[in-house]
Amino acid sequence: LQYKFARPKRHRTAHDEWIASREFLDSYEWAEIRYKALKRYGGTCKACGIRAGMIGDDGRPAVIQVDHVKNRREYPQLALNIYNLQPACKLCNKGKLNWDSTDWR
Repeated sequence: LQYKFARPKRHRTAHDEWIASREFLDSYEWAEIRYKALKRYGGTCKACGIRAGMIGDDGRPAVIQVDHVKNRREYPQLALNIYNLQPACKLCNKGKLNWDSTDWR
């Protein structure tokens, strides 16, 4: 897959900063690619296997998010690349943060 060979950007632009921001997550571009990723990979967390609405380890219904395998801050060029996305429950995505690039698919 092409995203595995990407390198972190050294010279950051204003567009890169926007991609790394919370505002990016409210954009139409993110909503569109997020929907396509959920449709392509399904609504199951690829790390733990839980589906949306099932009761998680925290005793709450699971929420499925779309995780960036390689994080947005270091790899802004991959933020909208469907091959860099994977479904993850809120707990797994929160635990993974930006330091792990495990591709669970």
